Amino acid sequence: MGHADEEDMFMVVDLLLGGDLRYHLQQNVHFTEGTVKLYICELALALEYLQRYHIIHR
Repeated sequence: MGHADEEDMFMVVDLLLGGDLRYHLQQNVHFTEGTVKLYICELALALEYLQRYHIIHR
């Protein structure tokens, strides 16, 4: 398998993630209701995980 350098890694990560939420908000992107529901569910699951492993409280 070939050797990947740091530049290649960043390119893959950018494509994989599609940019962060702040980037999209700065671009004045209008989200569909389904997309907003997905983001809310992802945030709730992330907070639940952090609380379960006592990383955060409440």
